[in-house]
Amino acid sequence: MAQLLEEGAAICSGGEGGDDARPLKPRWMRPANHPTADDSVSPRPETVVLDTVAYIDDEANGTTAYGTRSDEQSKIQVTFWIAQPPRVSYFTVHCPGLKPDAFPKLPRVVATEDGLALLRVPVSPEHNLEEDRVNEFFIYRAGTDNKQPTLHLLPNPDPRYYADKEVGILNLPADDRFFIVVLNRNPLTTPVTRHIHMFDSETWKWDTKPVSPPESYCYKITDKVFTIGGRYGSMGWIDFWHGIFIYDVILGGNTISYKALPSVGLPSHKGLGSTVRDIVMVNGFIKYFCMFSPGDDTTNVSGDWVAYAWRMKYPLQDWQQDCHFNASQIMGNQKHSGRLQDKPEGVEKPDLMLRAGSPVLSLHDADVVYILTKPMYNDDMAWVHAVNMRTKTVQGIAEFSPDRTVGFMFSCTQSSIFKPKVIEVHGKGCPGMRGCTLAWARDDTRWAQTMDVALALWVDEVASRGQGHIMAREEEGKYRKINGTSHECNGR
Repeated sequence: MAQLLEEGAAICSGGEGGDDARPLKPRWMRPANHPTADDSVSPRPETVVLDTVAYIDDEANGTTAYGTRSDEQSKIQVTFWIAQPPRVSYFTVHCPGLKPDAFPKLPRVVATEDGLALLRVPVSPEHNLEEDRVNEFFIYRAGTDNKQPTLHLLPNPDPRYYADKEVGILNLPADDRFFIVVLNRNPLTTPVTRHIHMFDSETWKWDTKPVSPPESYCYKITDKVFTIGGRYGSMGWIDFWHGIFIYDVILGGNTISYKALPSVGLPSHKGLGSTVRDIVMVNGFIKYFCMFSPGDDTTNVSGDWVAYAWRMKYPLQDWQQDCHFNASQIMGNQKHSGRLQDKPEGVEKPDLMLRAGSPVLSLHDADVVYILTKPMYNDDMAWVHAVNMRTKTVQGIAEFSPDRTVGFMFSCTQSSIFKPKVIEVHGKGCPGMRGCTLAWARDDTRWAQTMDVALALWVDEVASRGQGHIMAREEEGKYRKINGTSHECNGR
């Protein structure tokens, strides 16, 4: 999600035009304000803002998993350091016997979804031209109260090479199965051809198939992949300037569908879309966010910038404008509420009307977006603001160490890796209903969609497979409780 500085590069303090070199600590060293082991214990946040680029450190906590590298001898350790948003969560990697600066590039999280994280660990290349193709890929699975976290080496997808931003994960915990899915294009063919590359945990193999888009579409380059889920296990690839390609993993097939993005009121920008736009699937809706400075056709955002949010019910319907606000509205409410942080005279205060960008939509609160601000483009000071788009208020502010990012090419993304497990059932083995959504609940309540006895027995069987109990959505925001012969609907 971000283009990071090359190893050994320096950032100058003083922002744009500054010429005072600021000595940099190694990029692999954890920042001073990183989360600690105390932050990573229960209760954990439902979802987090995760820095996708690793730090190198051997400290461990309850999230630590251990694995074996491709030589079948060397060990690797991965640990997550969880913080309540808007603080940024991190992860660390440690390979015993390997110095921190021995990695040709730092490991990174390529994708996460519902308790899973795909990690790419660069390996020292024999030839510089092959550097980006020499990687090890690991799947990290978060632990539960009954199971330790795990880390497993995946078969290398080479020679099918693709960018990190083209990769997504579909997790099917009810079947103890997951897919790693890539939509790739070959620009050397006429017309351009596209393929789905997919890893299936059931076969533990990669497979490839050609896919065809609809006759009419506008799509240049993939900026992000997000998991839609649903009955057909849909995945979305977005070009932030044009639209979304969608592929139904469970249905398979050789076609992809397309949905154009809303364009009313938005300027036609050029540049890195992720610095001013974001998209997620949350609460049954595809949520899309865009910010810009009126009258400026670049991705430079500052002053009284404007933001819009749309949402669309899935399966695909029409876009509906959800929220609209100006930075000055947020700042006015922030001053009125007294949420501005006290700083010594002459020290910059966090302010949404500074340079702003890199929006990250929340996965657990559909009204919240996290926005990065800096006094200047390459400043060594930055903050992450949790903005409630509906109430037009700031819910929290956290300092962020921007040493490893260029401008607003943020290395962070939203993640639900430590969220209570969600099980989506698609009729298979689920008596009496189709496409219901079941979710683990960490309490003593059992939930299900109906009072069907066969279903209740099936729920008990599924609940016995792991931590927690079962609840099922009956309608938007409502859940049905099963407890002996009594039952009731409760809001959540």
